[in-house]
Amino acid sequence: MNNQPKAFLTMVSLLICATAAYAAPETNSAAAYAHGLQPLVLIGLAVMLLLAKLGGELFERLQQPAVLGELIGGILLGNLALLGFTAAEPLKTNEVIAALAQLGVILLLFEVGLESNLAEMLEVGWSSFLVAIAGVVAPFLLGWGVSAYFLTDE
Repeated sequence: MNNQPKAFLTMVSLLICATAAYAAPETNSAAAYAHGLQPLVLIGLAVMLLLAKLGGELFERLQQPAVLGELIGGILLGNLALLGFTAAEPLKTNEVIAALAQLGVILLLFEVGLESNLAEMLEVGWSSFLVAIAGVVAPFLLGWGVSAYFLTDE
């Protein structure tokens, strides 16, 4: 089943909710956001979902995993400040975005686990084992070397 219409309807509904919340009259701005989402958060979520979906679709067409496209889309969106676009910077410290990001990491790891095949992992057993060991030992040694260089006793 194609999930594109469902994703599109979700993004449209998020945008409608964001504009309705933004257009609603406010009596006290602190009380208005006490129990609801800020419009910037909803618009930011819609943009994040849209960019992730587009990145995943693009990478699937290039015969690459969709997860890779979603991750690269997130990296690009997170670094827009380097290009001078700072409107999304408040989202980096938002509590709602932080909670959703933690849930997203759990879902990402679950999705990667679903795409894993035990038979394929056993075929590349020793080489993947050596890469995993090097991925732990090399950062440890590099961190120790940098700290030994900068944290000298005087």
